[in-house]
Amino acid sequence: MPVKPGLSFVSACLLIVLHLCSSVKAEGSDQDTASKNDTLTAAFSQPIELEGIIVRASRIPLTVLRIPAAATVVELDSRTRSSVTTSGELLSAVTGLRAYPAGNRWGQTNVDVRGFVGGGQAEYLRVTYDGIPVNRMASGLVNWAVLDPAELGRIEIVTGPASAQYGDFGFGGMVALSSFWPPSDRPARFAVTFGSDNSAGLNGQWTRSFAKGRAGLSLSGRRSDGFRRHSRFEAQKATLKFERSLGAAGRLSGLAAYAHSEEELPGAITADQLAVDRTDVARDFAGVPLSDESDYRDVIAGLTADFSLGDDYELRVQTYLTSSDGDKTMTLTAPVEAAPELLTIGTETSLGLTRRLLGRSLQLVTGWAYEYGRLAAKWSTADEASGPTFVISSGTGKRAAAAWYVHSLYHPVEWVSLSLGSRVDYIRSEFESGEGVVFRDAPDDRIEHTSISPKVAVGFDLAPTAAVFASVSGAFKSPTLLHLYDSPPYLRPSEFGGGYAIISNSSLEPQKGVCYELGVKLIDVATRASVTAYLFDIRNEIDFDYTSNAYDNIGRSRHQGVLLSLVRELSALISIEASLAVNAAVFRGGENDGHQINGVPRYRYLFGFTSEPLADGFVTLRAEGQSEQYLDEANERELDDFITVTLTTGYQWRSFDIGARVDNLFDREYSHDGYVGLIGESRFYPAMPRSVMVTLSAML
Repeated sequence: MPVKPGLSFVSACLLIVLHLCSSVKAEGSDQDTASKNDTLTAAFSQPIELEGIIVRASRIPLTVLRIPAAATVVELDSRTRSSVTTSGELLSAVTGLRAYPAGNRWGQTNVDVRGFVGGGQAEYLRVTYDGIPVNRMASGLVNWAVLDPAELGRIEIVTGPASAQYGDFGFGGMVALSSFWPPSDRPARFAVTFGSDNSAGLNGQWTRSFAKGRAGLSLSGRRSDGFRRHSRFEAQKATLKFERSLGAAGRLSGLAAYAHSEEELPGAITADQLAVDRTDVARDFAGVPLSDESDYRDVIAGLTADFSLGDDYELRVQTYLTSSDGDKTMTLTAPVEAAPELLTIGTETSLGLTRRLLGRSLQLVTGWAYEYGRLAAKWSTADEASGPTFVISSGTGKRAAAAWYVHSLYHPVEWVSLSLGSRVDYIRSEFESGEGVVFRDAPDDRIEHTSISPKVAVGFDLAPTAAVFASVSGAFKSPTLLHLYDSPPYLRPSEFGGGYAIISNSSLEPQKGVCYELGVKLIDVATRASVTAYLFDIRNEIDFDYTSNAYDNIGRSRHQGVLLSLVRELSALISIEASLAVNAAVFRGGENDGHQINGVPRYRYLFGFTSEPLADGFVTLRAEGQSEQYLDEANERELDDFITVTLTTGYQWRSFDIGARVDNLFDREYSHDGYVGLIGESRFYPAMPRSVMVTLSAML
């Protein structure tokens, strides 16, 4: 029976925490209080200097052990970069996240967190790249396809509500991507990758150090035909970055990147197609092959200035710009061309200070942020078979978001930390219709709302290597411009009246909820383990309603689950990893009361084994799978359970690395996702067959 939210749940959490704290050893209270101010690190228990951190999760830097949330850090060494094709793929191994390709494994990645899928038109993670937010303002989506993992040095991930720190884009957590800088003694790195399906990638990075800073340049190109027909992907990217000292009390850093990507998405296929040929492409009612095509040019640019104002104050000022100019052909039921232009500008200023309260350490961060986004869109018929070319819908959407936040960390005693924070967001969305508009209902000219997202968290140090946390958080997610106004139009079958229809819904309400969490962490030299239990009660969850073929608020829902993670070094040569995510994401009320929300797997699990038989070589065998995922809200159409095996190996010789990876080692046929089509048919996204990838890299 599901746990009821409210005081009973909070009381249970606190009772467990107090019971655990009663067994705290004396040495736990003798910890140096300064260790609580360390930032997230790869060694988990070993802090690094604050100056090396550009993005600080939860605003106030803390180690993974002591941050009062489920947190993970991925340090990308040469073997990690040699074993993945997209940055989004790196998230798939993080407990509580699910990352899977939209079409081509090398292309765009869909990322879900704790069962929040957003109907394919939203992302529930705030994502930054060297501190610069990269979520597209109109949708919240991130173009993972152009965030080359070869250029990354570290990823910090915090799952669970982060609206109190990062607003509605942080509804499910935050991800901070940090660049890789080749060392000064080997300032250049080159990597070449090739593999199945005519896949190939080339990346070059250069670093130049100066008296007061350094600069870096990265160039990359990647392509793959994909294992399915009409699934080609190609991307090029150039990135320029720098860091410069502004004297003893300041630092300036900047980033500018340009990327061009083209991708074909073959769509979901029917069960009959899947049984015959998993490489097939989706087809319309008349059997005509369908394939979405996208061509995007993305720009990311930003500047961040940090100043130390004496011993107790830190000031950060940031400004950024992102743009995305696209040409896209949608073929949901008929060819339709889109020409979206997206622009986002933003700025944020924060002030951090350190004080003493009743003789104990108090840290406080407060700031304000503003973002403005613009979407210019036009949908039109794409081929002569549909008759004379005409505009189906067009218009300009705008979104403005202003916020103020405050976040504090206090240590009433050395082994207890109390974290309090809140954020106030004001968001206004509006749309000016153009020619040929076809809406379900006439859209409102302006939609605005204000949301307050508080958070309370408490942490207890049980020992230098163990900690417990409990938290209560409020969170919200605004409907995006795509949800409200600009989702793809589709041609309705004649039995449904024919003509074009828009799946947007301008009457959507913000999604809001309260989350309760309780977690235990154990981190030492040989072990990294954590258990997190959460209960998230949601109002007005935004998803796709297959009865009306439009986005809608599905009413009340509940996401509750347990996340278990373990990494253990059994010896100097052998280590294991294991994780389990149990996510009961269910409807509350209505005819589907208690049913698992469609598109959300109830169980995801992973087990890995790594051996290092040679001093400079390794072999990793990893099995992962999922079960209990449904295509429909009635839970009558279930995806087959699956488990797949991946083999990764690598060897380093001096400054050269070679890595190889075999996916789906036993060539298991399965579908990783699916949905119910317009005429009630089941459609599936097949996973790729056995594939091989090899990467060669060198530091010069």
